[in-house]
Amino acid sequence: MDASKLGTTVKDGKNQKTLLSEAEEQLIIETFNKHEAKEDFTVVVSYEQIKRKNYSLVRGNTLM
Repeated sequence: MDASKLGTTVKDGKNQKTLLSEAEEQLIIETFNKHEAKEDFTVVVSYEQIKRKNYSLVRGNTLM
């Protein structure tokens, strides 16, 4: 899951943090629970596909 495009970036002193709205949090939770694939957001892969990639879950690492 790549939720990096969600949320609003706010400055907190010298740091920045991203705050998610309730709707964005719900989107993440529902997508995860339903095991849904959504373009530019999530992919669904099998345990076997993960194993073949030596358990690497790096973003952009094509598991297909």
